[in-house]
Amino acid sequence: MGQYQASKMASYTATLDFVEANKPHFSVVTLHPVFVFGRNLLQTSADELSGTNAGLFGGLYSNDPMFKHFQGVHVDDVAEAHIRALSLADKPVSSFLLAAKDRTWGEVQEFANKKYPEAGFNKAQVEKGNRWIVETARAEAELGFEKWKEMEEQVSDVVEQQLAHRGT
Repeated sequence: MGQYQASKMASYTATLDFVEANKPHFSVVTLHPVFVFGRNLLQTSADELSGTNAGLFGGLYSNDPMFKHFQGVHVDDVAEAHIRALSLADKPVSSFLLAAKDRTWGEVQEFANKKYPEAGFNKAQVEKGNRWIVETARAEAELGFEKWKEMEEQVSDVVEQQLAHRGT
Protein backbone atom coordinates (compact mmCIF):
# COMPACT_ATOMS: atom_id res chain seq x y z
CA MET A 1 0.00 0.00 0.00
CA GLY A 2 2.91 2.34 0.71
CA GLN A 3 4.16 1.99 -2.87
CA TYR A 4 0.68 2.71 -4.20
CA GLN A 5 0.44 5.85 -2.08
CA ALA A 6 3.94 6.93 -3.12
CA SER A 7 3.02 6.50 -6.80
CA LYS A 8 0.01 8.78 -6.32
CA MET A 9 2.18 11.47 -4.74
CA ALA A 10 4.83 11.09 -7.46
CA SER A 11 2.26 11.51 -10.24
CA TYR A 12 0.76 14.56 -8.53
CA THR A 13 4.21 16.13 -8.11
CA ALA A 14 5.00 15.38 -11.77
CA THR A 15 1.75 17.12 -12.78
CA LEU A 16 2.65 20.23 -10.79
CA ASP A 17 6.17 20.18 -12.27
CA PHE A 18 4.74 19.87 -15.80
CA VAL A 19 2.41 22.84 -15.32
CA GLU A 20 5.20 24.96 -13.84
CA ALA A 21 7.69 24.09 -16.58
CA ASN A 22 5.34 24.22 -19.58
CA LYS A 23 2.70 26.77 -18.58
CA PRO A 24 0.07 25.06 -20.76
CA HIS A 25 -2.81 26.98 -22.33
CA PHE A 26 -5.30 24.76 -20.49
CA SER A 27 -6.26 24.28 -16.86
CA VAL A 28 -5.36 21.13 -14.97
CA VAL A 29 -7.74 19.65 -12.41
CA THR A 30 -6.69 16.81 -10.14
CA LEU A 31 -9.24 14.85 -8.13
CA HIS A 32 -8.01 12.77 -5.23
CA PRO A 33 -10.68 10.37 -3.96
CA VAL A 34 -10.08 8.18 -0.95
CA PHE A 35 -11.23 4.56 -1.36
CA VAL A 36 -14.06 4.50 -3.92
CA PHE A 37 -17.12 2.30 -3.28
CA GLY A 38 -20.46 1.73 -4.98
CA ARG A 39 -22.14 -0.24 -7.73
CA ASN A 40 -19.75 -1.42 -10.43
CA LEU A 41 -21.54 -0.93 -13.75
CA LEU A 42 -19.09 -3.28 -15.50
CA GLN A 43 -19.42 -6.22 -13.12
CA THR A 44 -21.75 -8.91 -14.50
CA SER A 45 -21.02 -11.85 -12.17
CA ALA A 46 -19.85 -12.60 -8.63
CA ASP A 47 -16.43 -13.77 -9.79
CA GLU A 48 -15.72 -10.34 -11.33
CA LEU A 49 -15.67 -8.63 -7.92
CA SER A 50 -12.43 -6.63 -7.63
CA GLY A 51 -10.77 -3.51 -6.30
CA THR A 52 -11.98 -1.59 -3.30
CA ASN A 53 -15.45 -3.16 -3.55
CA ALA A 54 -13.79 -6.58 -3.11
CA GLY A 55 -11.89 -5.28 -0.09
CA LEU A 56 -15.08 -3.97 1.47
CA PHE A 57 -17.28 -7.00 0.74
CA GLY A 58 -14.63 -9.54 1.69
CA GLY A 59 -13.77 -7.53 4.78
CA LEU A 60 -17.30 -7.93 6.08
CA TYR A 61 -16.66 -11.69 6.32
CA SER A 62 -13.06 -11.44 7.56
CA ASN A 63 -11.37 -11.41 10.95
CA ASP A 64 -8.62 -9.34 9.31
CA PRO A 65 -10.28 -6.95 6.83
CA MET A 66 -8.33 -4.88 4.33
CA PHE A 67 -9.75 -1.71 5.87
CA LYS A 68 -9.00 -1.16 9.53
CA HIS A 69 -10.88 2.11 9.31
CA PHE A 70 -13.51 3.17 6.79
CA GLN A 71 -12.73 6.22 4.69
CA GLY A 72 -14.73 6.12 1.48
CA VAL A 73 -16.34 8.14 -1.24
CA HIS A 74 -19.20 6.92 -3.41
CA VAL A 75 -18.40 6.31 -7.07
CA ASP A 76 -21.34 8.57 -8.00
CA ASP A 77 -19.76 11.46 -6.07
CA VAL A 78 -16.46 10.91 -7.90
CA ALA A 79 -18.29 10.97 -11.25
CA GLU A 80 -20.17 14.12 -10.22
CA ALA A 81 -16.89 15.79 -9.23
CA HIS A 82 -15.53 15.14 -12.73
CA ILE A 83 -18.60 16.74 -14.29
CA ARG A 84 -18.53 19.76 -11.97
CA ALA A 85 -14.81 20.26 -12.61
CA LEU A 86 -15.61 21.02 -16.25
CA SER A 87 -17.21 24.31 -15.14
CA LEU A 88 -14.39 25.58 -12.94
CA ALA A 89 -12.83 28.97 -13.54
CA ASP A 90 -9.52 28.88 -15.40
CA LYS A 91 -6.54 28.32 -13.10
CA PRO A 92 -3.25 26.63 -13.81
CA VAL A 93 -4.02 23.83 -11.29
CA SER A 94 -7.01 23.01 -9.10
CA SER A 95 -6.81 20.02 -6.74
CA PHE A 96 -9.57 18.47 -4.66
CA LEU A 97 -9.79 15.75 -2.03
CA LEU A 98 -12.98 13.68 -2.24
CA ALA A 99 -14.28 11.84 0.84
CA ALA A 100 -17.39 11.29 2.88
CA LYS A 101 -17.25 11.32 6.68
CA ASP A 102 -14.75 8.84 8.14
CA ARG A 103 -16.21 5.97 10.14
CA THR A 104 -14.91 3.13 12.28
CA TRP A 105 -14.88 -0.38 10.88
CA GLY A 106 -17.12 -1.33 13.81
CA GLU A 107 -19.76 1.08 12.49
CA VAL A 108 -19.54 -0.58 9.07
CA GLN A 109 -19.90 -4.05 10.61
CA GLU A 110 -22.80 -2.98 12.79
CA PHE A 111 -24.63 -1.37 9.87
CA ALA A 112 -24.07 -4.31 7.50
CA ASN A 113 -25.09 -6.94 10.08
CA LYS A 114 -28.24 -5.03 10.99
CA LYS A 115 -29.33 -4.36 7.41
CA TYR A 116 -28.27 -7.75 5.97
CA PRO A 117 -28.58 -10.29 8.80
CA GLU A 118 -28.95 -13.17 6.33
CA ALA A 119 -25.55 -12.44 4.73
CA GLY A 120 -23.57 -14.04 7.56
CA PHE A 121 -21.03 -11.23 7.95
CA ASN A 122 -18.42 -11.39 10.71
CA LYS A 123 -19.84 -10.15 14.01
CA ALA A 124 -16.60 -10.12 15.99
CA GLN A 125 -15.36 -6.58 16.45
CA VAL A 126 -12.19 -6.04 14.45
CA GLU A 127 -9.38 -3.98 15.92
CA LYS A 128 -9.58 -0.37 14.81
CA GLY A 129 -6.82 1.31 12.84
CA ASN A 130 -5.64 4.89 12.70
CA ARG A 131 -8.16 7.49 11.57
CA TRP A 132 -7.44 9.67 8.59
CA ILE A 133 -8.45 13.28 8.47
CA VAL A 134 -9.35 14.23 4.89
CA GLU A 135 -10.10 17.90 4.39
CA THR A 136 -12.80 18.26 1.73
CA ALA A 137 -13.76 21.91 2.28
CA ARG A 138 -12.28 23.00 -1.05
CA ALA A 139 -14.30 20.38 -2.99
CA GLU A 140 -17.40 21.35 -1.07
CA ALA A 141 -16.92 25.06 -1.75
CA GLU A 142 -15.55 25.11 -5.30
CA LEU A 143 -17.30 22.03 -6.71
CA GLY A 144 -20.51 22.70 -4.79
CA PHE A 145 -20.76 19.50 -2.77
CA GLU A 146 -23.22 20.03 0.05
CA LYS A 147 -23.66 16.39 0.94
CA TRP A 148 -21.61 13.29 0.21
CA LYS A 149 -23.17 9.84 -0.11
CA GLU A 150 -22.19 8.42 3.27
CA MET A 151 -20.98 5.00 4.44
CA GLU A 152 -24.47 3.53 4.60
CA GLU A 153 -25.14 4.16 0.91
CA GLN A 154 -21.64 3.12 -0.13
CA VAL A 155 -21.88 -0.18 1.77
CA SER A 156 -25.49 -0.83 0.68
CA ASP A 157 -24.68 -0.39 -3.00
CA VAL A 158 -21.72 -2.77 -2.79
CA VAL A 159 -23.44 -5.41 -0.64
CA GLU A 160 -26.72 -5.42 -2.59
CA GLN A 161 -24.91 -5.82 -5.90
CA GLN A 162 -22.78 -8.68 -4.55
CA LEU A 163 -25.67 -10.48 -2.91
CA ALA A 164 -27.68 -10.19 -6.13
CA HIS A 165 -24.78 -11.67 -8.14
CA ARG A 166 -24.65 -14.56 -5.67
CA GLY A 167 -28.40 -15.09 -5.87
CA THR A 168 -29.00 -14.39 -2.17
